[in-house]
Amino acid sequence: MRNMRIILIFYLSICIAIAFSEKTFDYKFLSNKVVNYLEALSLPIYLNHSWIISYGKQLMPAQNAINSNYYCYLIIILAVSFGISAIEMGIINLIKNKGIISKIKNKLVKE
Repeated sequence: MRNMRIILIFYLSICIAIAFSEKTFDYKFLSNKVVNYLEALSLPIYLNHSWIISYGKQLMPAQNAINSNYYCYLIIILAVSFGISAIEMGIINLIKNKGIISKIKNKLVKE
C-alpha cells in the first residue's frame, strides 16, 4: 500500500508539472485571443440570459420543441444574448480605458 502511495504522488507531481508548463496544447489553446474574448464574454452572457429568455417567451409564447420555428427561436435568442453581451463588454472596456471610473472615484472620495 505504501508503494502505491509513492507511485501516486510521483504520478500526480508529473501531471501538475505538465499542466503548468507553457508547452502544452491547453496552454496554447487557452492563451488564444478568441478564447480569451469568449472567456470575457461568458459572464455577461450568464448575467443576461435569463431576462432575454423570459422576454423571448413573452414575444413568442407558443414555442415548443415540436414546433419547427423552435430552432429559429433558439438561434435568435442566442444571437441576441451574444450581441447584447458583446455590447456590454465593449462599453465596460471603453469605460475602463478612458479612466472614467477613476475620475468618478476622485470626485466622490476626497483625500
